Amino acid sequence: MRRIDYFKAFLKSGDHAALALLTLGATFASGVPLALVIGAALYVVGWVYLPDRAGFRAKVDARADAADSAREATALTELQAQREKLFAMLDTAARRRYEELARVCTDIEEQLSAAPADAGYPTGKIDGLMWSYLGLLATERNLQAYLAKEEVEDFPARIAAVEADLARLDAELAKTAPESPAYEGKFRLVGSKREGLDAVRRRHEQFSRSLDNLAIVRAEQTRIEEQLKLLRADLFAAQSVGQFTQRISDTIDSLSTGSRVAAELTPSMPELPSLRTRRVGYKVGENA
Repeated sequence: MRRIDYFKAFLKSGDHAALALLTLGATFASGVPLALVIGAALYVVGWVYLPDRAGFRAKVDARADAADSAREATALTELQAQREKLFAMLDTAARRRYEELARVCTDIEEQLSAAPADAGYPTGKIDGLMWSYLGLLATERNLQAYLAKEEVEDFPARIAAVEADLARLDAELAKTAPESPAYEGKFRLVGSKREGLDAVRRRHEQFSRSLDNLAIVRAEQTRIEEQLKLLRADLFAAQSVGQFTQRISDTIDSLSTGSRVAAELTPSMPELPSLRTRRVGYKVGENA
């Protein structure tokens, strides 16, 4: 904490109340002018030294840590509930893929446990990567459901049919006298069909874009799977785990950076909270 934070905490503390009572309060009650001056001086001295006492700072730090821990426990419980909900929505094949990759991550962590204690292996980065992977699986499911509903529309055939109908109506409209009653009816019909055609074309564009997005999501899933499996293979083949720590961190950073492209396709996925006292984890059913 910053020094100013300790002073703010001291202002609200019982220690400050006691200081004010014993200096300003007691001397004011005495009614002696010199005592008031001495009391004020002692009060100022107390403000200089008391907030810097190790005991006071330790108490403030402990209170802040307890508040952080409680807040992060709540955030973690909510995130785990979201993870369970997302996982439950996946089909059997997608669940199996997630669980398989989670086992790969567990193997990586077990190998990393042999690294020096100060190596700082990136377990938190693994958590974030697996959260992105779960989002990709959920997005794949949503895209598949949407595409299954839309692909029965046969947009190219529908567009071709409406375009042919419009060409016929335009030809008829060109032969109709503008002042005649039939002209206004045909004109409105052409306008209505053009608006309908525009809507179908936009739906077709969105359908095609969703097909591309599905391909991106699947490619990103495969990239994460293969890179993590390669990382596991390298760790098992290595003679020294410690020398791979930086490479592991760089690899996961690279995967996470690439996942940001696919993250645009998963707007409903909340960002992982930044936890100081707890770990997010990645195993389904994992408790804090």
